[in-house]
Amino acid sequence: VVFAIKQAEDDPKIKGLVLDLNYFEGADLPALDFIGGAISHFKDAGKPVIAYADNYSQGQYYLASFADEIYLNSIGSVDIHGLSQENLYFKEMLDKLAVTPHIFRVGTYKSAVEPFLRNDMSAEAKANMQRWLGEMWNNYVLSVSENRKIKKDNVLPNAKQYLSDLKALKGNSTAYAQQRGLVTDVVTRLDLDKKLTALFGKGSDGKANLIELDDYLSQLPDRLEHYNILNKIAVVNVEGTIIDGESDEDNVGGDTIAKLLRQAYDDKKVKGVVLRVNSPGGSAFASEVIRQELTHLQQAGKPVVVSMGGMAASGGYWISSTADYIVADKNTITGSIGIFAVLPTFEKTIKKIGVTADGVKTSDLTLGLSFSPLSSPLNDVIQLEIEHGYDQFLTKVSEGRHLTKEQVDRIAQGQVWLGSEALERKLVDELGTLDTALGKAIELVNEKRAEKDKLDEGTFSVEWIVDEESSFLKKMLHGYK
Repeated sequence: VVFAIKQAEDDPKIKGLVLDLNYFEGADLPALDFIGGAISHFKDAGKPVIAYADNYSQGQYYLASFADEIYLNSIGSVDIHGLSQENLYFKEMLDKLAVTPHIFRVGTYKSAVEPFLRNDMSAEAKANMQRWLGEMWNNYVLSVSENRKIKKDNVLPNAKQYLSDLKALKGNSTAYAQQRGLVTDVVTRLDLDKKLTALFGKGSDGKANLIELDDYLSQLPDRLEHYNILNKIAVVNVEGTIIDGESDEDNVGGDTIAKLLRQAYDDKKVKGVVLRVNSPGGSAFASEVIRQELTHLQQAGKPVVVSMGGMAASGGYWISSTADYIVADKNTITGSIGIFAVLPTFEKTIKKIGVTADGVKTSDLTLGLSFSPLSSPLNDVIQLEIEHGYDQFLTKVSEGRHLTKEQVDRIAQGQVWLGSEALERKLVDELGTLDTALGKAIELVNEKRAEKDKLDEGTFSVEWIVDEESSFLKKMLHGYK
């Protein structure tokens, strides 16, 4: 989307941009801000931006707020209600089923295991979540108020004021959106068509002269292909939960990413790498496999810059920790430096129905089929391994961020930070976008070169290195051809 908007900005045939948000399902705030930045540059070129939807969800409206004019259906509403985060807790259910959840963890705030241990959120986990979620909401409100040039209280008044104002309008949420300055005007679909026709002229079909995003993209060069073959910045995308082995439809495999990074290592034309991370973490082993490949790139003189998306937490931060430079969005969820494992056993569960497990093992370190309790030595071994993993995590962050292990431990313990908070705690180097990271990668490439050998920024091209066999995006974009 950003690629298309940037091309359209300088395209003399494109006179404006229309955001039809009716079928837009939303996105994380860093992704919306990235698109919003492109929209702002488009407006600076003197081209109008119009947003329309029959109704606006919170995510739809955030993107719409970057437009010059926002139109709402005459019976529509703008649903801005705040942010929430809710977890399910299973302790009582596990007790009823007599399941024994063996929990191994390090970190006061590593709350991922709490659903197996408690029936509610711990005070520490709640305080941590309340802090970053509140800061994220404040960022939402501030951005909308600045985009729309309205007071922050108009974005979402307190509940009492909201109810009072809505009562005064007899429950008319459409009028309320107008009153708060959230929309430019309310229109019917026909009214909107007439307005767009007046702005952009009439096409051959008698309707407003518009071109769909997909059709416009089909006329552009493939953004995944490189054109300048002399100097390349490779971009590798880590999207989803990190798992051992190869990537699948929903998760990103450590082996798959390692293979892509090895391609960048072997390609002499690749001078630097940007790792785009949008992951909640996952396998510690797979994360370390990825990080090792990044280290090999750095040792080969190819700087590595991390660009964090909506989330780069736990394993997502592990793979980022030793990069040459880390760029995050102010709303990136990051940190969660901690290690845990959950191993349930069902010996008490099967006993409830008159079944028991028995057999022979050659060592107390042997793990059965989950129908026998863990031996005390095995329990201690796993906990020691988890503690060692946490120590490794602290060591990697300490080395990569040039902090002492004690300094890292104070901001670790599984705590979650927003990008803006992570910057203050030296977990990231700068707040910015993917473009910021690409620019920094070029800068770092030149830092390693003698003055006479420095490369002009215009001689670089960006190559997205993707898994050709499983990349839906690659297949889809090639389909446009």
